[in-house]
Amino acid sequence: KKIAIHTEQNYQLPDRDDEFLALLPGLEFKSKKMEKLPGNRIYNYFGITKHQESLLDSLFEKNSYKLNGMPSLFCGYHLGDFDDFLHVHIDTSVILLYIQKNSKMVFYNSFKFNGSNDILYFILAVCRYSGLDPMTCKIVLSGWIERDSILFRHLAGYLGNLNIINDSQFKLSHKCNPECKKYHYFLHFMNNLCAL
Repeated sequence: KKIAIHTEQNYQLPDRDDEFLALLPGLEFKSKKMEKLPGNRIYNYFGITKHQESLLDSLFEKNSYKLNGMPSLFCGYHLGDFDDFLHVHIDTSVILLYIQKNSKMVFYNSFKFNGSNDILYFILAVCRYSGLDPMTCKIVLSGWIERDSILFRHLAGYLGNLNIINDSQFKLSHKCNPECKKYHYFLHFMNNLCAL
């Protein structure tokens, strides 16, 4: 069984370094985990609390499950994408930003936001950091956003190649409220697809 974990602290290194785990801030009192990111020569380090680990061990047989952090799910989902792009997943108060260049992850982080200006700020900052031109680079959106929303229009004023993800593999029950969009549940779909 594979289980996706979203943690506030993820650390990526180009080489495996188990001694580095002890130095990671915010993981002092956590059970530390490491995973190699799919399609990359990058190792992701993260932690879960002892209570979370105990709950997982009680729900699933201990050592019968594998934990995957969000960077691993993004890398697995976008494996085989050859374009340079930024994927922005918008949750209710957190955005997840994933950048891929030359088919490799070059950036992943999550940020808390209070409004649309915060979201725009983080997008522009990571574009600048990674050398992507916000007016020409491909930017994929998922999560809680609508094409006719104020947020989308605000972002479109500063970002030139903005699209909401459209994956034909994503399916919703015909019983769902028509207001539910597949891209709202991208993290769930990604977890399901990458866990197979």
